[in-house]
Amino acid sequence: MPRRTAALQRYLDAKPRDRRAALQRYMATLPMVDTDPNARNYWPTEVRHMTPWVVENLDRVGHEVGLDLDPTTVRCEVPLGERRSADIVVRDRCGRTIVIENLRGPSDDQHFTKTMVYADQAPADVVIWIVAGTGGRPYSRSPVSHVHQRLLTGLNARVPGTTAFYALEIYFESDRVKQLLPDGTFPLPCLPRLRLAVQPPSRTPIHGPHHP
Repeated sequence: MPRRTAALQRYLDAKPRDRRAALQRYMATLPMVDTDPNARNYWPTEVRHMTPWVVENLDRVGHEVGLDLDPTTVRCEVPLGERRSADIVVRDRCGRTIVIENLRGPSDDQHFTKTMVYADQAPADVVIWIVAGTGGRPYSRSPVSHVHQRLLTGLNARVPGTTAFYALEIYFESDRVKQLLPDGTFPLPCLPRLRLAVQPPSRTPIHGPHHP
């Protein structure tokens, strides 16, 4: 049984309606020692499963990248470019346009190219590429490959003040993590964790929105 930290005690003391949020706060304090690398075990499709989860957790996404995303402005499957649709387009509280591209990992060149197209066609002030898992490969490999991390970092360094590129990785706790909860309850089938892999030199875009 784990030592009863303050976060764990808050989970145990939480009312039923507050337990999901309290559990997420508690699990975020634990080391990621037992993870499932395949997002397809939890999200069979990107459009019907992964994207709705991202929309539901926009506050977590915004927290990771330092942006206050406005959930009332969310649009999904937005046509951008020839025969392409952005998974999510949303604005932040400053009116900036954010395009979110979701992928059940690992990262690949096709989706990397999509982020470039969306940045141009939106036009986007911010592009967030969210890559979940490594497709079953061990986590010795990052969901966002080192090559793609270097490319995005290079774009942020060479064209500052235009489109800011972020990459977020999602990791999954395996079912065995249930053993960490002393009361035997575990209301979630898995707990996706977000980790920031790439960010621009400044946490927010230098300029305002492309469109007033």
